[in-house]
Amino acid sequence: AGLEFLTDHFALRLADVVLIANSSFSFTAALLNDRAMAFFRPDPATRGFVAFDPWAAPVLLDAPWLADGTAVGADERALLPVLIRDGDTVFDVGANRGEWTRAARDIHWNARRVVYHAFEPNPPAFETLALLAQTAAPGQILARRLALGRAAGSATFHVYDWDDRLSGFNARAGEAMFTERPPPRKIEVPVDTIDAYCAREGVPHIHLLKLDVEGAEFDALQGAEHMLSHARVDAIQFEYGGTWRDAGTRLRDAHAFLRERGYRVFRLAGPGNLDPVPTWNPAREDFRYANFLAIHDRMLSHFGLAEAKMPELAAIARRHGIAMRGVAHIGAHLGEEVAKYDQWGIERVLLVEANPDLAAQLRVKFAQAVHVTVAACCLADTEDVRTFHVNAFSQSSSLLPLKLHEQLYPFAHVAETRQLRTTTLDHLLDEHALDPGAFNVLNIDVQGAELLVLKGAERQLPLIDLINVEVNFAELYAGVPGIEAIDAHLTTRGFERVVLACPYDRTWGDAIYVNTSRPPEPAAPESPLGRKVTALWKSELGAARRGSFLAVDASPDDIAFLADLGWRGLCVTRDPTATPALQVRIADSLRTDMALIDHPQALADALSAFGLDPCLDLLVLGKTAVADDLATHLWNAALRPALIVVAEPLPTSAMPKGFVGIASDTPAMGYRRQTDAG
Repeated sequence: AGLEFLTDHFALRLADVVLIANSSFSFTAALLNDRAMAFFRPDPATRGFVAFDPWAAPVLLDAPWLADGTAVGADERALLPVLIRDGDTVFDVGANRGEWTRAARDIHWNARRVVYHAFEPNPPAFETLALLAQTAAPGQILARRLALGRAAGSATFHVYDWDDRLSGFNARAGEAMFTERPPPRKIEVPVDTIDAYCAREGVPHIHLLKLDVEGAEFDALQGAEHMLSHARVDAIQFEYGGTWRDAGTRLRDAHAFLRERGYRVFRLAGPGNLDPVPTWNPAREDFRYANFLAIHDRMLSHFGLAEAKMPELAAIARRHGIAMRGVAHIGAHLGEEVAKYDQWGIERVLLVEANPDLAAQLRVKFAQAVHVTVAACCLADTEDVRTFHVNAFSQSSSLLPLKLHEQLYPFAHVAETRQLRTTTLDHLLDEHALDPGAFNVLNIDVQGAELLVLKGAERQLPLIDLINVEVNFAELYAGVPGIEAIDAHLTTRGFERVVLACPYDRTWGDAIYVNTSRPPEPAAPESPLGRKVTALWKSELGAARRGSFLAVDASPDDIAFLADLGWRGLCVTRDPTATPALQVRIADSLRTDMALIDHPQALADALSAFGLDPCLDLLVLGKTAVADDLATHLWNAALRPALIVVAEPLPTSAMPKGFVGIASDTPAMGYRRQTDAG
């Protein structure tokens, strides 16, 4: 074995004209050949043969996209095996010569179905990127001479010829390396948005979005509003540093933007280490080079960052002040959830099951449960007769034929089909003489037909406070609508998605929506100040569904319901020992942040850093804030809240002008801004 290689080596040593591979083995044969008249080998950069002198040339010719490996840091490389799976769609925005894409492809060398979309607007760099794409299997690397930003069109691009990796929309400033070298050339480049590109190219989902665009990362994120709002981007890796200062963008804004769309943010802190950034801290705005990773909440368990479990419906209902009176469970199967419904004190339960055999079992199982109604019915959007696919795995039966589902779950195959009469939820309630007002919760799990059920519930939806519905991120069933369709249908009817979880598989999960057109009823917190805040909020600010607040030296219980309601707020504390509890309490709130300050004058700086409008809806002051006369510093910061709630009455000297007290039967006191005082 291996004798043929020795024969090849011997032949190359004696040849008159030597044509070798780009390998050290054949190169040594060329070195030992002292009779050849010419030597040739392939050049990856030109994709042709070039002449060379064995004793004066490097052993191997590397393609220019290999560079020296420094373009992709060790912490970035460590993420690639975790963030990319076979079959994924990956965007490399600011690809330059393709160093990052090549590193990802090399790590996932056997993942043949990964598709890389690589974007680079600088023509010379793009030429090398295009050569890299040619080395891949057809369709695996799609090189695009295009910039991605906030809006489509064209823009001026600054090219640094001495190191075009530094090129971007903004001219660099401040550092000696830029002032002591030639200035950039300006060229016009085409710009598109991620949303528009995905719509045009038919890209429904991005599994990993990598952004390295020299300060324009936040612009690119804003151009992905649709994809991000519908959780169509699983993970985002983006670069941060001095380029953000040159561009006039701030990490604070990107953090808030991502959190509001359901993403958790981490800083890459060395290979394999992630530093969580659950709430914003102004100290992080240091413009030092760093890479950040944002992962959507629904994907956390898939990366080992959260426990794999479905959301607890009762806890979410409490958080949003919803008393679950009655549940209509569509796709009830064998009624496994009824025990929980009973535990939660739900008074009425409607179980709807399309499979007649399962419905018969439900009737027997709950024959003695007077609060449970069983309906053997296939719900959809119209009265009709349709084909129902009965699955050997009974939980997978559906009105829709199987597609990707049978690849993910081979044991779930269609055993038979039946022709069933379909009706709507509205008609079903009439048919069974059920009071629609008795059911304020919908739980829908009908294997891809969820939107059909919702379309058939037009009269019922205004009476619903909370909906738990299965959503899809891939075509598990033929023609199944994606999460965008569910979002659109419910948003236009006054619902807001508040939770999204996909613990068992990233292609499907549960989404929970609350009816925002109904005034919320938050549960009263445990602390006296918190109870006063709740009471005054109901009477004074009940019309403000999404308000803004500032809480100073308040406990987690004092601001609990504000965070739960999704108010935009800032919790300021001077006690470092209180920081962990506050962080835990507001970790699930996408619009509430926290700041630790060391002196009263820093209040104004904190307000400015967090971009909180001085004209807030509510100001909450804890006991120490009142005792230390922090209120005076707030008025100096031109703070003008509509309502003030304090643990103890403010001294007359600390009272802001234009406010009047609200009668109180507790030590906690409220003050209302007079209308004519502005």
